Amino acid sequence: MASVFLVEDEVLIRMMVADMMIDLGHTVAAEAGDLPLALEHAKNVVFDVAVLDVQLGRDSIEPVAKALANG
Repeated sequence: MASVFLVEDEVLIRMMVADMMIDLGHTVAAEAGDLPLALEHAKNVVFDVAVLDVQLGRDSIEPVAKALANG
């Protein structure tokens, strides 16, 4: 199964999605609820798949998506 990087600013939604990933047999490699932590994890954590919230409060997820796309 896959290791998942999960970015969601709503704590209860993040917990629900993490539980769903685990129930499906995946592992959650990292979680973030804000842009700075998401960028840090995107650069430093090894994972197979990222599940990204489009909007983190007032911040766009675009910098994280770009960091992931550039490897």
